[in-house]
Amino acid sequence: MEQDPERYDWCEILETERELEDSAIGSLMQLECELYVPDSVRMLASGELSPALELLESMRPMVSMLGLDTTKVPDEMQVLGMKNVAKQFPTDHLVVVGEIESSSWHITGKIRREYVLDSDLDGPAIIVGKVARKWKKGEWKHLLALPGLNLIPRAQRRQMERQRPTNENDDSFLEGPAVMIDILA
Repeated sequence: MEQDPERYDWCEILETERELEDSAIGSLMQLECELYVPDSVRMLASGELSPALELLESMRPMVSMLGLDTTKVPDEMQVLGMKNVAKQFPTDHLVVVGEIESSSWHITGKIRREYVLDSDLDGPAIIVGKVARKWKKGEWKHLLALPGLNLIPRAQRRQMERQRPTNENDDSFLEGPAVMIDILA
């Protein structure tokens, strides 16, 4: 690919801002970033959420009995919704986010667990992938609603795309500018 970059629409990202802005859907790229698995994805992928939700449901009567504030405790419908998402979450994939040094751009994509040597996936990485989608600054995407994960129906995904997170510290959302890539290596 490096010998004939025009033929393969190949780009090694060196001048991050301009090259990512100019990258086209379908182009192949290589870039260096600080890679991590968001906590919300890590919890779902680990299978730890379902037991925690079971514990929450079993403690619900005690919370009100002890006179504790129940306004911040998810109601039964919210817990059921979280359980359903946890059941559907593919444990064979991890959604990762890459922060690019001295740039406002992020990358995201999914990686099959069977190809991951270090289950922590936290630190510097060189990523090779194909650009699948891009979004601009100010646009937010829910990481569990990314195309290709098939966790959430398309209509619901599109509705989520029009919403901003209510808590900007929620790491299950990613603000643009960002590129979603099909990670090859």
